[in-house]
Amino acid sequence: MKLVTVLGVAAAFMIAPATAIAEESSDALARERNLGLAQYENEEYPKAAEQFEKCTALAPRSIVDHINLAVSALQAHDHAKAIDALLKARALDPSYPHVPYLLGIVYLRLDELDKARGEFDALLKMDPLCAPAHYNLGGVLKKLKREDDAVAQWTETVRLDPNYGPAYFQLFNFYNARGEREKAQIAFREYTRTKQTNVGPGTTSADVEKSRYLGLLVETATPHAGAAKDIDVTLHDVTKEVGLDSAHGAPAAALADVDDDGDLDLLLGRSFYRNEHGHFVDATATAGLTSGE
Repeated sequence: MKLVTVLGVAAAFMIAPATAIAEESSDALARERNLGLAQYENEEYPKAAEQFEKCTALAPRSIVDHINLAVSALQAHDHAKAIDALLKARALDPSYPHVPYLLGIVYLRLDELDKARGEFDALLKMDPLCAPAHYNLGGVLKKLKREDDAVAQWTETVRLDPNYGPAYFQLFNFYNARGEREKAQIAFREYTRTKQTNVGPGTTSADVEKSRYLGLLVETATPHAGAAKDIDVTLHDVTKEVGLDSAHGAPAAALADVDDDGDLDLLLGRSFYRNEHGHFVDATATAGLTSGE
């Protein structure tokens, strides 16, 4: 891990467009967001939802925070909280494709099939190339006893993503039940290929729910209008100087003043580095965390 004077924090999340920033982030809001990101990364989804709920209280018109709250609540299986956050996000800006996708997933889980179908249809109007949406819409249609329509969705799924194993498995079951042996064999062969080569999603509910819309958003800051167009910046490697030359952990990181001493500490995956006046000390054990090394 390299640290430069201008610290770049790498986060494995989607980047929200600048238009999503509804309000200027305060220090308190930034701290709550960083804690929420860290807790989500550590799969502490109920705690992450609590943090993003605080963010929505601080920035009630921030679509990003409502969506992050919904994603965390969905992962925590708090469906009522997820629906509430998503409907608020839709009221603020109906153009976000995350909202219909996530609502579709929630309604499918709750077996509210007509609502789920409507949400996936709405998403596919915005993004017709979303293979997971086609797959899950197929699941809705199957439950609605519309098997031919379901097959059309699973066929489109594998056209868009030839490594989408669960769709091949659904097609195999359908053709096998219909006695269409040749089509069933082709589908099963493709399903076996994806399993043997370990490509594409698995077959669990969590696997097939994954998409580019089931992930946290990170707000980006826009430069001030008066900022100089040409700025001469020199970066220096200070990794060893600040005590991070032997740092370990996942690439996803967050900065937060965890111990309230005025210095930003570093959460690096499941590792915690306390900032002691500009020098980072590994405090993972004392913080009660298990290193991801």
